[in-house]
Amino acid sequence: MARRRDPKEDVEKVRKIGNAADMLPGAPVDTMDVYTETLVRTPAFYMPYEHTHSVLECYYLRQGQCIYIVNGAFVQLKAGDLMIVAPGDLHNTSYNSTQPSIRTTVFANTDKLSPVLKTLVSESDFRDLETFFHTSQKYVFREQDRATLELFIRQISEEQTSPGPHSQARLLMTAGSFLTMIRDRGIPSEDIYIPLKNLEPKIQQAIHMIDTGYASFDLTLETIASAVQLSPAYLSHRFKKVTGHSFKEYLNNVRIRNAAQQLLVTDDSITKIALGCGFSSSNYFKDVFRRLHGVSPRAYRSGHGVSEKHGHGLAQ
Repeated sequence: MARRRDPKEDVEKVRKIGNAADMLPGAPVDTMDVYTETLVRTPAFYMPYEHTHSVLECYYLRQGQCIYIVNGAFVQLKAGDLMIVAPGDLHNTSYNSTQPSIRTTVFANTDKLSPVLKTLVSESDFRDLETFFHTSQKYVFREQDRATLELFIRQISEEQTSPGPHSQARLLMTAGSFLTMIRDRGIPSEDIYIPLKNLEPKIQQAIHMIDTGYASFDLTLETIASAVQLSPAYLSHRFKKVTGHSFKEYLNNVRIRNAAQQLLVTDDSITKIALGCGFSSSNYFKDVFRRLHGVSPRAYRSGHGVSEKHGHGLAQ
């Protein structure tokens, strides 16, 4: 098996990070058919402005974790997750890892890609891709699919940095295969999206604590209320009023969301996943999982082609 490349090998360190439209001098992202870049973000990095692109953005987090804010709602990303951002959707990012994060972004002009994609897929698949292009969505991947994803990204990067006579055609073909692979192999994440605009600072802090600390058994309404200096009763009331979800509902959803991803991208036991996502009882985890997904964790895993006994691939 080929060695997985260290993300740091592909990183070009930059001294100044400016507006997304100025990442390549003289050639803004929105004027290019296909473009990729890899950047290191410090743990406390925050992009203070929302911006849009006229092209499709594929944001792949290779290391660390961050909050991706799109159309005023936020999505928690961790290493290996990918965010598709549709053209015209407002977005920005905030990083909350204890270590520097590494992200790679691929921008693609879907108008230029469409003729290429029509040669790669059927008519019905092409219609699905057009819908895919216009829907901002988080995707998670199994380990072997992440390796393929990174291979496509590396091919695009190498073609971009060392262009040849037919580089533009190869870039479009590779980008088309890359996007088709995301659509076919990516697992859409079922997140709760909480609008950030006009969100009370202490409620935003509470949400951040849940999103980053959900795996702790000690994470309770009382501990978070103490941290944000509110009474548990008042925090519970405001949390429900502002987000539309009770504290317990939101906490369980975050834990189950992360557990569901682990069921699909690892072959860890159900008990290990339950404990690792903050559930002190595997039976309670199974009850909550069934209530939210309509099936047991085992059925959910096998239905997506993964088995505990055989790991990734078709359940046997």
